[in-house]
Parts: sequence; structure tokens; C-alpha cells
Amino acid sequence: TDENPKGTIRGLKFATVRDAEASVRKIKASDRSHAHKTQAAIAMEQRAKAAGKTAAAAVFRKFIEAQKRKTKERASRRA
Repeated sequence: TDENPKGTIRGLKFATVRDAEASVRKIKASDRSHAHKTQAAIAMEQRAKAAGKTAAAAVFRKFIEAQKRKTKERASRRA
């Protein structure tokens, strides 16, 4: 169930690599926070892995790693 439907990024898919790439573009373009975007990508990566779609999961993993780098950069700027 969707605990907070207002925060949902609709239309995310992982059936193919092309679907995953389109989903990452949707996540990037959404007006959600950095953390929300990361969480959405993590959820999609987990779903893709569970469905045996390792190539699609790798697309989400690449985005997640980029998000981690951004988080580190932000933290180092604050310190």
C-alpha cells in the first residue's frame, strides 16, 4: 500500500533497461527532495532485483551511486 500517495512518483517501470532509464529520468525530473529521489530509486532497484531484472537494477544502482556522491559533496561543503 502507498502510505503517502501525494509523494508518489508515478509511472516508474523496470521491465527493461529502456524502462529503467526512462524511470531514472522521471525521478531526476521530479520535484521531490534529494532523499526522496534516492529512496524511490532504491525501491525500484529492489523490485527489479526481486524480479530477476539485473540489468535494469544496475541502471537504478548507477543513479543511486551518483546520488551518494552528491550527498557527500553537500556534507563536505557544510563542514
